[in-house]
Amino acid sequence: MDKRQYYDDSDVARDYVETRYAGAGGQYVNARETSIAIDLLPDSGHVLDLPTGVGRLVGALRVGGLSVTGADYSLPMLHVAQQLDYPAVRADAFRLPFADNCFDALVSIRFVFHYADPLAFFAEAYRVLRPGGVLVFDTYNWSPFMIPGVPFRWGGSVFIFRQRQLRQWADTSGFEVGDTTRAFLCSPVVYRHLPAPGVKVFDWLERRLPAAIRNVCFWQWVSRKPSDEGT
Repeated sequence: MDKRQYYDDSDVARDYVETRYAGAGGQYVNARETSIAIDLLPDSGHVLDLPTGVGRLVGALRVGGLSVTGADYSLPMLHVAQQLDYPAVRADAFRLPFADNCFDALVSIRFVFHYADPLAFFAEAYRVLRPGGVLVFDTYNWSPFMIPGVPFRWGGSVFIFRQRQLRQWADTSGFEVGDTTRAFLCSPVVYRHLPAPGVKVFDWLERRLPAAIRNVCFWQWVSRKPSDEGT
């Protein structure tokens, strides 16, 4: 199934938060993902939240001092997000309806690993970011959706990219790799189904085991665009 078709379903949009971020485990994952994204973004400026989904990052981004524009392909998701009263438009991430050099940052959580070849997205991110602009996104080292026969797939496969590949893509797309942050001992899908005591155990273990074994990597790429290209 095409990911855009899957997320354009009204039932998926309605149940999105309940499916992924409810309960002690889901709330823990949401807080970690949001906190890490905020830490990797600049302190001020105009950020594009893509895909904005139901707007779960918006409140934290605003509190962090950023102005926010959201974009998502899914109309049902946007109908939920627009209740938060911020500009959000329908957009294809691979052909964004924004002018060149109009954002200071772009945050894209739980998106890149849905596509086998994200280079067109990276090119669009480079285009809409100002010189020195920051792109923040996440990748998985492993996912249960990779296992054949898993009964719940949330719209299809998840793609795994190696560190060397991502660094090569950063270079060819006009970015340099800034900070990276690793989190979660296993897929966030697993955390979602943990009771509160289980979440505490996983959190305790994660803080004591080597960071290299953590499952999710959050990337900060910085645009190398020349300053005269942004004028």
